[in-house]
Amino acid sequence: MIKKRVYGTKGKVICEKAMRKVAKGTWYLQESIHAKKITGWGWVSVAMSPKGICKIGLGAPPKRRRTPLQGTLAWKAFEQIERYLKKNQNLKLKIDLKEGTPFQKQVWNTLQKIPYGKTRSYKWVAQKIKKPKAFRAVGQACGANPAPLIIPCHRVTASNGKIGGFSGPLSWKQRLLRLEGVALK
Repeated sequence: MIKKRVYGTKGKVICEKAMRKVAKGTWYLQESIHAKKITGWGWVSVAMSPKGICKIGLGAPPKRRRTPLQGTLAWKAFEQIERYLKKNQNLKLKIDLKEGTPFQKQVWNTLQKIPYGKTRSYKWVAQKIKKPKAFRAVGQACGANPAPLIIPCHRVTASNGKIGGFSGPLSWKQRLLRLEGVALK
């Protein structure tokens, strides 16, 4: 992979362009914006391509702080995320799922159908994708979720009502479920 940084005002990195090799020796241009911002809940990071959000990171402090430039897609994404974290149910952001296996993408698409304020079990998700014995694999796909909040893996719990795992800090899963009005066991 060949990387090229694009600098904005005052030397801030606003974009990384990468040439990525894909099947049969072809190359394509992959452009993404990486930014991190502190919210009332802690650090949130966003990686975006021109098609939408590729990755959301929760809770980890940045190695190097990159604040999104006002008016950019990343800035608009942070505005929506902050509204969602203040109990606004309408998180409508485009996602660009470049990564992930076909199975993971199938699970992530199913997770997006779980309504705000409701939970489903890993077993329920496995049954919905017509792989009823794959509930552990569903858990692994939830853990590999690149965009928690947009793909609401926090709404998936164990069949016995326990909280299960999360692709971000477990404390975030608990807070997100409480924010949505879900009673925890």
